[in-house]
Amino acid sequence: MVEWEFEVLDTSGEVIRVIENKEDRPENAGFQSLVDRIVAVDSGVTVPEEVRWDGYSNSGALATDGEYTFVLRAADDNGNTSITPEYRVVVDATAPVVDITEMSSTERIFSPNGDGSKDELVIGQAGSVEDRWSGTILNGSGSVVRTFEWTNEEPPTVSWDGRGDDGVIVPDGVYRYQVTATDRASNDVTSTLANIIVNTEATPVSLTISTGLFSPNRDGVQDTVLLTPDVPNTVGIESWSVAVKNAAGDAIRTYSSTDGVPGVTEFDGLDDSGQRIAEGTYTAELRVFYRNGNRPTAQSASFVVDVTAPVADARTNRDLFSPDNDGNLDSVTIYNEASREDRWVGRITNSAGTVVKTFTWLGVPDQSVVWAGRQDDGRLAPDGQYYYQ
Repeated sequence: MVEWEFEVLDTSGEVIRVIENKEDRPENAGFQSLVDRIVAVDSGVTVPEEVRWDGYSNSGALATDGEYTFVLRAADDNGNTSITPEYRVVVDATAPVVDITEMSSTERIFSPNGDGSKDELVIGQAGSVEDRWSGTILNGSGSVVRTFEWTNEEPPTVSWDGRGDDGVIVPDGVYRYQVTATDRASNDVTSTLANIIVNTEATPVSLTISTGLFSPNRDGVQDTVLLTPDVPNTVGIESWSVAVKNAAGDAIRTYSSTDGVPGVTEFDGLDDSGQRIAEGTYTAELRVFYRNGNRPTAQSASFVVDVTAPVADARTNRDLFSPDNDGNLDSVTIYNEASREDRWVGRITNSAGTVVKTFTWLGVPDQSVVWAGRQDDGRLAPDGQYYYQ
């Protein structure tokens, strides 16, 4: 009677499974061409055309994942024997594993517009080492727009710059990321990150002021300046801030919120600690933070804080004069001392309080002014008592 034997060995050389000619198993199918390697014996040898190993050991347990070798032996009834070379086979019953890092809805929104903020979407993932991993970005209709591939490694972190495989920024819309792997034993895995939003819509902003000069001294006159933002696109605002900055660029007062759209801010001249700011030139800066990563900013025109009142003093060289052109006491000289301001006005009034003569200066007033008794209309003022202010 002809005898044959199929043996499976582990890496230590121990036989874990034997299939012999005495066994008539239904799994003995699916094995071809090995018999061609058997050295012919002197008399006819009958062996099955195929031998199938189902991955189980002689004990009935499934073989652990790893490398194995197998051989086929045959003998005829004359004692002639032959054995094939060892062949390598890998048992892989474990499917690939991958896990995508969870992301919030806000983190899935980005704007690849080159402004340096959320220009890329970073997708964290980890998994098993496989021969090949494939990552794809798909649009709303399910078409692949971007492909990533990795071989003989774990699936690494993915940074998507919003471009398709053609190098062009994809249109605004909703996308999803999918990572897959199939090993040589046909085990596969797929994981998906949905609701990725590409939003490159422009979000321009501006900021205006109500006055270029104010005096926060609580006298009821120009004590505040209104900072008015213009934010045309109010969709997707995450937070905003308005900062008042000094000439050095330091923020001395900040208004901010994570709720709603920035409205008109009334700046009262106090810093964040509640102290009145120093005199000088200031600007205001508006920043709006959108969920898609846009960070538009706008700077107002400069404005001046001035809480110091002007200082002035005046005197005359005489109390009595007679402008009759006789060469004696024909005029009075008025002497001014004053601080530098935008504009000064000097007025001469009669005893009834009516202004008869007006002088105007920019910066500082003239140190001396000669009045020869003439009114603004050129006529000589009547005799009487006059006052200079």
